[in-house]
Amino acid sequence: MNARALAASVTAPQVPHVFAGSAPGGQAAMIAAVIDPVFLAEAGWDPASLVLSPPAEHALLGRPVCRAEGCRTTAQQRARVCVSCQRRLAACGLSVSQLALLPARPYPVRGPGACAVQGCAREQVSAPAALCRSHLDLQRALGGSVEDFLAHPTARPLAACGPCAVAACTRQRRHPDGEYCDPHQMRLRAAREADPALDEGHWRSVGTAIGRGGQISLRGLPPLLIAQVLIGLQQRCRVSAVKTKEADL
Repeated sequence: MNARALAASVTAPQVPHVFAGSAPGGQAAMIAAVIDPVFLAEAGWDPASLVLSPPAEHALLGRPVCRAEGCRTTAQQRARVCVSCQRRLAACGLSVSQLALLPARPYPVRGPGACAVQGCAREQVSAPAALCRSHLDLQRALGGSVEDFLAHPTARPLAACGPCAVAACTRQRRHPDGEYCDPHQMRLRAAREADPALDEGHWRSVGTAIGRGGQISLRGLPPLLIAQVLIGLQQRCRVSAVKTKEADL
């Protein structure tokens, strides 16, 4: 009996520590069954979102974090100051050696946070905006500051939008009746301009996630490939004891 037939003949094990949704069968399940749940927890694996977020201090999967106060951005440069904070230094007329004089970064982590309206399940457009797309449009129409808007009776919580249609993406759609998050909507527009005959379905399936320091999305990949990546990482960490850089993942 060959390996494929053998895998099909064996009852697939339950592997919720690897795949929280529908359990895969065949080789993917067999591989997932030998991945240590403790290793996955240490590595920051989320079996529901299929996203790996290793702690920055992890000995083999960690990343260098910017030294600027309040910043959690990856900083690969020798000085360990991210590009954004280098720009802030330049704007203040400071050098890297004067990093201690730089004011704390007001928005430490890139990526979508929660809308500032209490109870709203949608993602904010950006950290400075603080509001989801619907609430931001309403706030701009009313005028005034974000603080004024939060006290306004129309600032009521909204249900979450569905997930972005790009398979690898971890973000919500920009509108309930839309298909993509803001960044992928802009990417699609650029892709269509470059190729009027764009196959949008294929573009969705191969499009990359929106980059975020310390986060590696395995969404959109076949279950077998996800299991292979994770067992490979376990082997590299537990057996070979070698580092795996975020950029390589």
